[in-house]
Amino acid sequence: MAVLKVDKVSMKYGSNTVLSDISFSISPGVILGVLGSNGAGKLTLMKLVSGLAKPSSGSVKIFGANPDQHASRTKLGVVPQQTNLPKDLTPPEMALFVS
Repeated sequence: MAVLKVDKVSMKYGSNTVLSDISFSISPGVILGVLGSNGAGKLTLMKLVSGLAKPSSGSVKIFGANPDQHASRTKLGVVPQQTNLPKDLTPPEMALFVS
């Protein structure tokens, strides 16, 4: 079973198509990097994979389940490029803050 399967996914914001008919799958143990210029749809793809957005068409599955389901979210980790976390906390304080 694929860890991640993206099947014929397209995403539109209004009349603007950001992703068009994207398909790929990732097997266990595979590491994937996503590269592209600004506006290429990398963040949109990550939103779809993490369940923060739903595709206009196609499907995204994590271990066979939809990414917005609890079972999928417990198997997925996302590290954003930027956060809104306080910058003046010590490591122990940060651990308490996010728990």
